[in-house]
Amino acid sequence: MNRFLAASATLAMLTAGAGDAAAAGFGPSAPGAASSSAECTVDSTDVSSAAGCLLIHASARVRTSPFVLLDANAGGDPGTSANAIASLDYDFQVMGGAAGDPVTIGMTISMLTSLTAGGSAFAQIDWDDADASGDRSVCASSDPAATACVGNSAFNGVLSFAGEVGDVGHIHLGVVAGNGLGGTGSAQIDPQMFVQFDPDHLHSILLSDGISNALPGATGAPEPATWALMLGGLGLTGAALRRRAGPAHA
Repeated sequence: MNRFLAASATLAMLTAGAGDAAAAGFGPSAPGAASSSAECTVDSTDVSSAAGCLLIHASARVRTSPFVLLDANAGGDPGTSANAIASLDYDFQVMGGAAGDPVTIGMTISMLTSLTAGGSAFAQIDWDDADASGDRSVCASSDPAATACVGNSAFNGVLSFAGEVGDVGHIHLGVVAGNGLGGTGSAQIDPQMFVQFDPDHLHSILLSDGISNALPGATGAPEPATWALMLGGLGLTGAALRRRAGPAHA
């Protein structure tokens, strides 16, 4: 299995496990707890956590406040294998109006993948509507076998599906990046949910505890590109500090 397909298979397995966080489909309950993971692997070194990981040549991050943002970056020297994966699962519930009222739920979402040389990247959203109209993925790969992918693929738009007031739904987000033994890969995804066709503002969206629903960019937070620049910057800064510190301890 080539590197890109292996990364996609890993994300598919994460998606398959997403149903453990909430019952399949909609149901009259309350939003459950959110769960997240981030994993960075460079050759034999493996680092993981719930919120993020950072290695030279690989980084992954799961942001849940003040807005939801996932990003994964991988890059390295020829011969160095680097991969990064991030995933987030959470529930949502439409509030306001009468229980059972039909509503159209929307999500404004930005998904971006990019690569250089032999790198690869994959981003995916999966929510539990029956007809999969809310599912979307984008990918980028320089591997000829990944025929469904286009370099620097992106999606910026609105996904929507039908639901009812009071019912609970489930969202899965995931990003994967690989360096292809020398290239770079980068993937990111950020969503915002809302109720469509609600001119009187009767409805609101309740999310799992700790999950925010703000638009990215409104708080002056660093962009994903800034996070990616840390990969190279940490190595150079560390080397410079060691050179400066050497004479002082002589």
